[in-house]
Amino acid sequence: MEYTKKWLPLEAQVERLVQRGLEVDDLARALRLLESVGYYRVTGYLYPFLESEKQVDDQGHTKIRVLNRYQPGTALHHAEEIIDFDRQLRMLVMEGVERIEVAVRMRIGYVLGRTSPFAHENPTCFDDSFTRANTDSRDPRPSKQVLWLERVKQRRDGSDEQFVAHFRQKYDDHMPVWALTELLELGHLSNLYQGMLQKDAEEVATAFGIPQKKMMGSWLASLNYVRNVAAHQGVSDGLCKPYREER
Repeated sequence: MEYTKKWLPLEAQVERLVQRGLEVDDLARALRLLESVGYYRVTGYLYPFLESEKQVDDQGHTKIRVLNRYQPGTALHHAEEIIDFDRQLRMLVMEGVERIEVAVRMRIGYVLGRTSPFAHENPTCFDDSFTRANTDSRDPRPSKQVLWLERVKQRRDGSDEQFVAHFRQKYDDHMPVWALTELLELGHLSNLYQGMLQKDAEEVATAFGIPQKKMMGSWLASLNYVRNVAAHQGVSDGLCKPYREER
């Protein structure tokens, strides 16, 4: 399907919201909001305020159809209040995840480093599922460990941190795992944790009050998702579906 919708100036965007039933008492205030947030995001936050109707299909199944008009009484301040709440929530989430991320960095580097300063390069320090390459001729791929090391090398090579420069100059860029983990984002840490041997992974999990590797791995993956949504200004799909096309 060809996209045919035209660019609209801010004033016309406000008018479209009014036509859809949004109460706008202060035009200048509405323009400022659209300038700072954008029409697409504003309508995303207003998604829960859209009217809907039940429809019954030929098989007798009831579905909810979301309409393109706002419920009576929906006003601009509703979007402003949700935006402010969302902003505060992001700050709290990022602060909490940062504390966890730093603690996980330390614990993984500590446990792996006890075996060897360069345990992250040693296949024997990880589960076979992490170190085994896919040798299927139809889809040959290097191991998860090799791919992980490549991504981490790219991150290390692009870092301007002083401690990274120290290892680059003095130790030919060879960093022990307890230093390398300081560069890693939660996604890198999550992938590394998934590959750890069961006993080492459970030691890390126990430090956080989690009884199983599988549960800890799921916990880290979920935290990484939440962190990325918060960091990249995503809006919860379940809350308001901001990127659904207008009808």
